[in-house]
Amino acid sequence: MENTRQAQMLEEFEAWLQEHPGVWGLFCRFTREAKAAGKRSYGAQVVVERMRWHVEIDTGGDSVKVNNNHVAFLSRLWNMLHPPANGDRPFYRTRICRSADRPRSAGGVRMDRAPDPGEENELQADLERILRKVTAPRGLFPEDDGVPT
Repeated sequence: MENTRQAQMLEEFEAWLQEHPGVWGLFCRFTREAKAAGKRSYGAQVVVERMRWHVEIDTGGDSVKVNNNHVAFLSRLWNMLHPPANGDRPFYRTRICRSADRPRSAGGVRMDRAPDPGEENELQADLERILRKVTAPRGLFPEDDGVPT
């Protein structure tokens, strides 16, 4: 991987997802619930907060530790696996991640505009690789959220 803050965050996301494989299933479950409630778009951060509440309060389990940097990757994975139809916009809106231009040692991420089509192809390829590596061998995909072949 590159020597950028984005690459560093992606590596951290991959390691975290390997340690917490059930989180992807919860994210998909609560996203589907939002869609079923009629939402045409939604905030991924809200879904993550719902996951935290569900695990800690509803089930009495340990809290779900989700670094806020990971939320953008979760939403991009959802959008990749569930592309919009008929010219609709993706369920989760994303912005260009400026961390791709920052060195690993830089702190913070500033996202200030939506990415142009094709601008995040490399990031998408990295996310697909992570998804296959982390979840596919273990059979952890919710039924309709497998990586497209």
